[in-house]
Amino acid sequence: MEYIDKTKLRNEGEAIIDAFLKRLQEAGEYPDDLYEAFKSDKDENGEYSKDKLIKVLLTEQDNHCCYCMKKLDRNEDEITLEHLILNSITERQKYNEYFKRNTVLNNKVCLAKDFIDKNETNTPPYPHTVAYENLAASCNGKFFSRTEKYVQCCNLKRENKYMEPIVLYDTIHNEFEYTTNGFAIWKNETSIFPLTSTLGLNAHVLRMIRRIWFYAKDNQIDLEKINRQEVLCGLLGEFTDKEFADTNYFEILSNFQNDGYWNLLLKYSYFG
Repeated sequence: MEYIDKTKLRNEGEAIIDAFLKRLQEAGEYPDDLYEAFKSDKDENGEYSKDKLIKVLLTEQDNHCCYCMKKLDRNEDEITLEHLILNSITERQKYNEYFKRNTVLNNKVCLAKDFIDKNETNTPPYPHTVAYENLAASCNGKFFSRTEKYVQCCNLKRENKYMEPIVLYDTIHNEFEYTTNGFAIWKNETSIFPLTSTLGLNAHVLRMIRRIWFYAKDNQIDLEKINRQEVLCGLLGEFTDKEFADTNYFEILSNFQNDGYWNLLLKYSYFG
């Protein structure tokens, strides 16, 4: 997982939100649900503000999902906007839980309810439900298509669960570990509900994808060019006795003989 630097494209991101809030001010009042209004807002050229913001977020994230690091194709069906501080929060106590460390949120974001109740006209801080600093681009959590029945990871897997805004921690690269057998671990985990479980980052398919990538890296294999059967057979030979005895684990590896799984694998290339 990588730190998202919200200073590089701050001017572009904040300009989109400023223009949106100004349009609401000119209309007379703020709606109770700013994010719902943002989703349908258009600029003077008829372009959706949400689409413009997603382009900025994808650029600053190098087109990767903020959590699982999947390469995103800028397909609107695949991309969701993630609120690091939950969009649904209206209570000060719950809001304050997101400030265990000093991040860009401290000075740039405020509780949306306060912003609306005071009818604020000056920014920053920005209401958290639409603040550029509180938003990131996530995959939709479906490994293959929008019609897939179950969400398995990331933003939509999280739902309305609390978790620290770890992608804004400038030390996250050193705190987050990917083990050679495919597990994702946040080394500073203190909750009884692990962050990796909240985000589904240890789903069986993701673990196997990481396992294949580590095997390829260790053996200097170019997954774009090599025969996939050669890779899968080679990795199978490195399974422990327990893993080899686990039929489900073996079946998951076998799935990567199929084009759908293999193409998914190639959308992941970072587990450093």
